[in-house]
Amino acid sequence: MKKEGKLCYDITSRQPLERILETHAMTGEQVRSLFWQLYRALEEMEKYLLESGGILLTPELIYAEPERFEIGLCAVPGGKGDFAAELSHFLQYLLKHVDHTLLLQPSTWEEIKQICDDAMEYGTASVCIPPSYVKQAVEYMNGKMAVCTVIGFPNGYMTTAAKEFETKDALANGASEIDMVINIGWLKDQKYDLIENEIRTLKAACGDKILKVIIETCFLTAEEKIKMCQIVTVAGADYIKTSTGFGGAGATFADIELFSRHIGPNVKMKAAGGISSLEDAEKFLALGADRLGTSRIIKIVKNEKATGY
Repeated sequence: MKKEGKLCYDITSRQPLERILETHAMTGEQVRSLFWQLYRALEEMEKYLLESGGILLTPELIYAEPERFEIGLCAVPGGKGDFAAELSHFLQYLLKHVDHTLLLQPSTWEEIKQICDDAMEYGTASVCIPPSYVKQAVEYMNGKMAVCTVIGFPNGYMTTAAKEFETKDALANGASEIDMVINIGWLKDQKYDLIENEIRTLKAACGDKILKVIIETCFLTAEEKIKMCQIVTVAGADYIKTSTGFGGAGATFADIELFSRHIGPNVKMKAAGGISSLEDAEKFLALGADRLGTSRIIKIVKNEKATGY
């Protein structure tokens, strides 16, 4: 403690966790190690009569040794912070890229409500649910969580007019994000103008709401994926998304790498379908994906069996 009252911490060889995560994704083992080290730190603090409320859990004040991933925590003696609340905020930081998803055909309101409860508790980016539940979910969560829904799902071969109606209906019911499926047959037929016009039409309906374009990569050639990167960019959509999760295969690292080379600067990427581990989730983020469509990550955090989308 210096005379002027400043607290000094030895952070030799360590970097702020926030800075590390800007360029490197945490592995699943590192996530587990982080929380284990937090637990051990709480045990050590008790020995020195320090209270957990003094721990500063903001990412810029958590210091990690990049190679061994040894964590150094800053604590203010006598601090009266709410450790549980701070831990919740930190979890939100890790989970803010997840669209917590339930799109299975037999989904009931009780299951949708559980998805909403989990999303609010863990601070995901949104819930992604069927259109028929949007209004009910919006009312249930009362502004506490963004609601995303799907349009032309999962096959994409509805008419543009039908998709536009679905989009406007979902927005009127309170949806704040729209995930639309392209007409894959049009892409195979090289009817690029029709696809671009459809995306433009739905983006016009969305206005300042987010529009994500699902291209179902498992059915496409590399050339078709590149073409869709170009179309999504010029049509003004906010995201390009890999998969519905119902097409036989989901997101791959190779697809996100390809997207990153061919989308415009204003287009973000969403990986969806089959993301079954923290390691996979973190690698997708490291490759540049901004959102992950999955229900399994929350289940892993809750120490439940990771099944589903």
